[in-house]
Formats: sequence, structure tokens, C-alpha cells
Amino acid sequence: MSETAAFEMIAEAEELAEQGEAHFEAAFDKVAAALRLEPNNIEGLKLKGILLDLVEHYIEGFVCHSRAVELDPDNVELLLNLADNCLYRQDFEEACRVYQLAQAQLDGQQDAGTATEDGWVELAERRLQCVLDWTEGGDADPKLLKDEFTSMDTLFAHLRELFPVNVQLAVLHGQLLDGRPR
Repeated sequence: MSETAAFEMIAEAEELAEQGEAHFEAAFDKVAAALRLEPNNIEGLKLKGILLDLVEHYIEGFVCHSRAVELDPDNVELLLNLADNCLYRQDFEEACRVYQLAQAQLDGQQDAGTATEDGWVELAERRLQCVLDWTEGGDADPKLLKDEFTSMDTLFAHLRELFPVNVQLAVLHGQLLDGRPR
């Protein structure tokens, strides 16, 4: 009974959240009620984390994203949400580490034939933004930053092999090269 009720409340919370910021409080109330019924509901934790990020409550969002990943560590979407939250909190090293975990999951999906080109593009975009933001922050360990740029170069080389005619990936790689510290 509670699982079905929680699922319905989360669906209602998603609908409310999609209506905009004016409906976030009601969405929070719905998702909180759902999580009281089913505290380990991954969809509820994901939505609550996203809502918290949207209202810039990044620490609380981190707790939700971390718990969701703990419950489903192979879920690329959850890993990307956690990495994005790390980026929002300017924890660039952790964001890069989590983006790399998401990449490892996509590699496994690619081997199984289930990864999508859009999934790879999304990962590349988000990871690139992290690296560029980290570069602009000015407080990055030069060796760690260099290692991340090298890792990104390797990622783009791999993606060129998988998707040789994807213009968006070529543009992203150009942005990486333009943003590389000299």
C-alpha cells in the first residue's frame, strides 16, 4: 500500500515541480510525505535532491543525491545528479570523480549495447563544464587539473571512434582545447 501511495505522491510532486518555482513548496510537501512512507524511494530522493538544488540548498541536496546513488550505484542519471550537485558546491575534484564513475557506467552500457549517443553527449557536456569551471576557479591543484584535461582528451578520442560524425561532440572537444590552461 505505502509503495503505491509513495509512487503516486512522487508523480504528483513531479507535476507540481514542472509547473515552476511557485509550486515548489507543494512539491516538497508531496515528496516529503512520500519519503515518510518509503524512506529509500530512489525516485523520491532524486526529486527531492533536484528540488533542493534548484532552491540552492546544496548540502541537503547532496544528502539526497548521495543516498540515491548509495541505493542504486550503477544509475548514470543519479551519478550525474550527484556530480552536478558537487559542481554547484564548487567541489570540483569530487564532481570530476563522480563524472568518471558515470563514464565507467556508460562504458559498461556501451559494451552491453544499451548506451545512447545522447547519454554520452550529456556526460561530455556536464563533465566539460565542470573542468572549465574548475579552471576558472583558480584554486585547482595544477597536476589534478592537468590529469582531468588528459582524461577528457581520452574521453573525446573514444567518443570520436563511437560517433565520428557527431558535430556537438566536436564542438565540445574544441571548447576543452580552448579552455586548457597554458
